[in-house]
Amino acid sequence: NSVQVPAAGCGTEPGVHVPTPATRFLATTGLSVAGTALGLLGATGATTAAAGDGQSGALLTGLYMSTVLVTSAVSVPYAPRIGRRLGPRRAFVVLQAAAAAAWRVAGLALLLGMATMPVLVVAAPVFGITGGLSTVLRPILATSYLSGSGGTAEAFARLSVVSGIGWAVGSLEGGVLMSSEALGWGIVHNGMKKIPHID
Repeated sequence: NSVQVPAAGCGTEPGVHVPTPATRFLATTGLSVAGTALGLLGATGATTAAAGDGQSGALLTGLYMSTVLVTSAVSVPYAPRIGRRLGPRRAFVVLQAAAAAAWRVAGLALLLGMATMPVLVVAAPVFGITGGLSTVLRPILATSYLSGSGGTAEAFARLSVVSGIGWAVGSLEGGVLMSSEALGWGIVHNGMKKIPHID
């Protein structure tokens, strides 16, 4: 999954190993999915903590999750139009950059002591819109980068494997992080793992 680029001035001698676009796409997808798991654990942990001692955080968590999911669902029908207007790759990069910025800002706001629910309720629509649109565009890019001789089935299979590993790693990392650090760090780490990718 890598190609050799001759080192400067060395003719055809082996140089630096540069990952292929497919490898970079899979790597950034895995990081993004791991970050999503981290962010989900961090955000729901924060909403539970916001309820206070002796109170259930289920209502606050439900409010946050519903806002994310509704805005995601509402945004999905616009994905084809945005993809045609900007091109799937450029649209995906813009969405990943916006998501990264939103998650980092929200996490830093919590770490600075701002009230949890106002921060998350304001940020939730951004999380939902960027996540919903990216979910539609990612399979298009997967087909472009990964199809090879196996076609769409091969592309989706490879994407599913990487996504599954990302969820597992991110969930474990989130559990470790939340047991030792402030909840806002899980949200910040999600933003740090969302790397806009294009070739």
